[in-house]
Amino acid sequence: MASAPSLSEMPDPPTPLPPSSTTASTSPATDLPTINIGTRRSLLARIQTDIVEKALKEAHPERRYEIHAMSTMGDKNQ
Repeated sequence: MASAPSLSEMPDPPTPLPPSSTTASTSPATDLPTINIGTRRSLLARIQTDIVEKALKEAHPERRYEIHAMSTMGDKNQ
């Protein structure tokens, strides 16, 4: 039965790839990806989204957040 390799025998981990500019936008001040928050356009959904965004900003003030409101078929049928 073969023994496990020691730490000195293990290869170095691969270097992580830089974030792709096509997958996320970045905040110019920090180069961190912008957090996109999706929501419905209804008043209740926007109020809830604002609460979540405020909590996120308090927890992670270095990040940038963008809210993207959208309409659903249910919103259009009512």
